[in-house]
Amino acid sequence: MEGSTKRLAKFLSELKYEQLPRPVIEQAKKCVLDFAGVAIAGAREEGSKKIFQFFKGLGGFKEASVIKYGRKTSCPLAALINGSMAHGLELDDGHILAHAHPGVTTIPAALAVAEKIHSTGKDLLTAIVVGYEPVIRIGDAITPSAIYGRGIHTPALVGSFGAASAVGKLFHLNETEMLHALGNCCLTPVAPFQTFKEGAMIKDLYGGWPAFVGTIAASMAKEGFTGPVKVLEGAMGFCKNVSDDYDLAKITKNLGEEWMIMGIYFKKHASCSLSHTTMDATLALMESNPITPDEIEKVVVKTHRFASDLNEKSPKTSSAAKSSIPFCVSLAIDKKGVSLDGFSEENLKDEKILTLAQKVDLQLDPELDKIHLAHEDLRPSVVEIYLWGGKVLTERREVAKGWAVNPMTDKELEEKFRGLAETSLSKKRATRIFELINGIEDLPDIMPLVKEFSKF
Repeated sequence: MEGSTKRLAKFLSELKYEQLPRPVIEQAKKCVLDFAGVAIAGAREEGSKKIFQFFKGLGGFKEASVIKYGRKTSCPLAALINGSMAHGLELDDGHILAHAHPGVTTIPAALAVAEKIHSTGKDLLTAIVVGYEPVIRIGDAITPSAIYGRGIHTPALVGSFGAASAVGKLFHLNETEMLHALGNCCLTPVAPFQTFKEGAMIKDLYGGWPAFVGTIAASMAKEGFTGPVKVLEGAMGFCKNVSDDYDLAKITKNLGEEWMIMGIYFKKHASCSLSHTTMDATLALMESNPITPDEIEKVVVKTHRFASDLNEKSPKTSSAAKSSIPFCVSLAIDKKGVSLDGFSEENLKDEKILTLAQKVDLQLDPELDKIHLAHEDLRPSVVEIYLWGGKVLTERREVAKGWAVNPMTDKELEEKFRGLAETSLSKKRATRIFELINGIEDLPDIMPLVKEFSKF
């Protein structure tokens, strides 16, 4: 019987655009649109400027464009910079069961190589679908153990497999070459979640670094470099390395029948996805109860494991604030939203927001935790707002807006894109990008889209 890595490589290498169901193609376009918005807006952030300046100093062949700056560098470096800039906002797509963010690792790698070799829109979409498959399947196979038991930031850990697969597809790697592209992802480093929790600046590279590694892995396979052919299932392989309770069957189950990209969520809130059910519950309370922060005695948030660990009440950076449920709850109450602008330097120092955050008691609830462990696609959260007069307002959520079971509408996704893109671009140019992505399968060369990204 073929091993998991070989079966996956065979499927990915043989898949053709014509085999993709129409809903899968449309979903891939939505992923490109969502990436475009977060990358364009993310490029203006201070952290992105530092990333660009640092890697600019490393040089690189002029193969692929860096978003915003109009500068070309090597494909691996372009993938790294663009993926990092897109990840910094905490608005990139993800998958609940995989605990992963396929878009910021797969799409920048695919775009970089597609630009270099002048791929068609159909080839790019196929590569993106191919890239999402291993990220989600492998992520689902190794979690929750990898994240809950080992404290690993799963997106950074599994993202290279998506980048390698997408790039390998654009290079038209055969089954054996794709097998080695996956094997070469043994170069992927473990990514501690502590980096994310502390909001360290290096965290943004958890999006771009896997894109870099995957691009190199596939490029080396193309040139004849071999990797371990049982990198996933081997007795000393990847899954064994990073998880105490992995399920290899999930990596190849229903290949070609169940498309992983269809389970993607698109973020409504600019915060860690583990906070989103709490945010939805808090905002629902604020919409139905016209109260002010001064009326609140305390807020109790009961939730599942790991979400209950995001309890920093005085975050020092924007990145740390996005993974602080007390800060996010306070922001939702005071500003009636958890938008990108909410994590400004001004709000990080706002006494009203910080004082309210101190009143948020984040608790691990055993019953809610049991629900989450039994149904990992649920992230239950109960928000209780205690008013000084004795009244208690309560709201519960198990799924968040934007998840596959509670999706954003096409109109909402377009509004999200425009809201992000128009932070840097004119409405006319944002419309041009929207139209190009909407008709991307008809592009004989993806360069018109790349040019719109390249300089602004």
